[in-house]
Amino acid sequence: MESHDDISESPQPQELEQQASTSSTLSPVNTLEPNVNADQASLTHAFDRLEVREEHLVASNPAKILKDRSHERLPMAERMFSSLEVIFQHAIDESKLDIGVEDCRSRLRRAEEDSKQGARSIPDLQWIRSILDQLSQTRSGHITQAATVLADGARDDSWRLPFGQSGLLDFFLGLASAQATGDLLVASLRFIGNACADADLNRERAISPEYLPSIVKQLENVDNSTITVPIIYNISNDYDSTTNMQIAYAALGFLRNLALPTENKTIIGSQGAAVPIISSFWSVDVSPHVQHASVSLLRQLLNGCIGNVRWLLDSLSPDEDSPAYEKTYLSLLLLLSGRTDDIATRIEIGRTVATITRCLHSSSQGLPPQSTSAIMHRLYAMHTEIARPLAMMISQSKFPVIRSEGWFALALMARSQEGSAAVSEVFQQLEVFGILVSTITGQLDANASTQGVPAGPSGGSSTDAQSIQQVGVMRAKDRENALVLVNELLKNSVRLDFLFISTLHDLLL
Repeated sequence: MESHDDISESPQPQELEQQASTSSTLSPVNTLEPNVNADQASLTHAFDRLEVREEHLVASNPAKILKDRSHERLPMAERMFSSLEVIFQHAIDESKLDIGVEDCRSRLRRAEEDSKQGARSIPDLQWIRSILDQLSQTRSGHITQAATVLADGARDDSWRLPFGQSGLLDFFLGLASAQATGDLLVASLRFIGNACADADLNRERAISPEYLPSIVKQLENVDNSTITVPIIYNISNDYDSTTNMQIAYAALGFLRNLALPTENKTIIGSQGAAVPIISSFWSVDVSPHVQHASVSLLRQLLNGCIGNVRWLLDSLSPDEDSPAYEKTYLSLLLLLSGRTDDIATRIEIGRTVATITRCLHSSSQGLPPQSTSAIMHRLYAMHTEIARPLAMMISQSKFPVIRSEGWFALALMARSQEGSAAVSEVFQQLEVFGILVSTITGQLDANASTQGVPAGPSGGSSTDAQSIQQVGVMRAKDRENALVLVNELLKNSVRLDFLFISTLHDLLL
């Protein structure tokens, strides 16, 4: 599976020259603005990137930034060294660095020229590390700018191992686990995440007991969660050590608990970054228990939050000519449902679909009817198989609560014309249609009579009156929802075989 080798920000661009004229301690080149609405066109495929802005700084002299955008066509290494030259020279001017201007300029320009020949000089990177040490000791704001530039540089896979070998990765791991806060912490986390993408030697450094607990602890900061999750993913994904998927599993579980409060759902899902990250765990080479944890987190983020439902329905590509434009992140989830053999994951996907259905039919979302109708139309038009996970829920008899949740969601879905069409698709299967008939008529199989009844001390079924009554109440609710479902299907004139339609009419008699 592809790592998130492009962990980037949603920045507000600021020019270094303007910063230098207004403050003696410069604020970061790019700052994370979690409440800024992301430009939809900047969101691309989940497995490629999050949101990227490349406002890199290039200087023609120590105090002036080029005003044209020609620098953006430069290779990553040239932009990195040119930007560091500007930042370090400003720090020298403010007496934050114990090094001459010419020495700094010649060192960085020599490194830049070497990089054009394919060299990745460890001594030059170690020298940069020594400069960062000085900036850290003087508490200079320039260190955040340098960290941002280096985090962008780590997107180039040819620099990742040298960053680790030179001690730069250890430097930022130390910052993230110690004193770094705010924008410096964000830049440090980005560097770590990018440097660890598909680089096992760097991952080995990051999973050290000295650093890893502090990275995981960053999940407590809701604003940074959309950065911390892909970092943990990059550290754990495809790494030889099996314990690293446990890291991802623990992080997903932590985020799920963090997403319980309503206000946190919006923050974690802000700018749509969370859904692409979560969906990256749904590829074929991820362990089932991690996939289950990712779906469980998604379900919690969608619960009562129609904004996050919208992100789930976002196209995989903004390019209308791309086949991915016709697919959404929900498409990936439904694909996982049909592919996985893990029953727990399939049930969790069904519960996620049920959550979407409840959210769209809730009157507490505060959206005008036309907006909700547009979302529902996109849901059913692009996902004709949307009811299949719900059919799986009502087909199993081991968990009566899950079965009841499935019946309720199907009845709710059938209220609309398009929803009825999706529901009718699954009831064209004889087995599922038979379950509908038996639920209404009460002709359940013998094994279902004690399903869901708590086991007694001897291992057999406890047939105490209270347990039997609870099961009876649930079956009565299932029958009621099944009748509502039949009525809605007939009212919406769904397309079913004549025999099926005739049977549905008979069930209402």
